Amino acid sequence: MDKALVTFSNGETLELSENQLIIPIVKVERNGETYASQSVFHELERHSSDGLIPTICDLFYSCGFFSLVGNEKKVYCVNAVVSIERA
Repeated sequence: MDKALVTFSNGETLELSENQLIIPIVKVERNGETYASQSVFHELERHSSDGLIPTICDLFYSCGFFSLVGNEKKVYCVNAVVSIERA
């Protein structure tokens, strides 16, 4: 099972695993108002040569924040990501 280590600007690290479910949190604009909304779950899939990095990058490009399924008490900001590496 592939894993990746995400490092944030505050020094915190987060280990993500293949098949892990992530909840993207996206900006929604409706009737002149802006809201944060949970999007469809995103499952991390392994790329044949680059591990989880391409799937994680796709996820981070699509949202501003995310949380982990099973641990929705914490939300992470994708703009605070400093690096992603194979673990």
